[in-house]
Amino acid sequence: GEEDFFEYLDIREATIKNELSKIIDKITIDASSIDADYEENVVDEASPENYEIDPAIRLVCVSAKANASAYPCRGNRITVLKGSVIAPSITKSFVDHNYNKERSGLIERGIIIKDNNELRFKEDHEFSSPSAAAAVVLGRAADGQVEWKTEDKISLYKLRENSKSS
Repeated sequence: GEEDFFEYLDIREATIKNELSKIIDKITIDASSIDADYEENVVDEASPENYEIDPAIRLVCVSAKANASAYPCRGNRITVLKGSVIAPSITKSFVDHNYNKERSGLIERGIIIKDNNELRFKEDHEFSSPSAAAAVVLGRAADGQVEWKTEDKISLYKLRENSKSS
């Protein structure tokens, strides 16, 4: 009766644990071989031989109410310059966006300040990506590779393509 039933459950549990253990071991072995392959083929995007854009190049991100300047950093990073003006408001679709949280954080920490009815950077600030910087500046989701341009309208994307091929 009842005792047999509990013994059956114990055996069942042991069998399941044993099967799961085998599956986990297999996954671990597979993952380690993937990792080894990945390490051999990984490309370090930040290494100068892949592409490094001259940090002396000035980039701008401009809209009707935003006007920001920046320079490219190592890898995919970008530094927005002190005095850069950002859009005073955000789009509805941007409210719950991660980059809006970053924007709000910069305002809360006083890195972006209100100055003469404009929101502007009080100091230079480095972003993890051009898209993060563009989204903070424009108050909407943005493709930083396209939004950041040189004064003569060459996009960051084009600059990177040109530096790869040279």
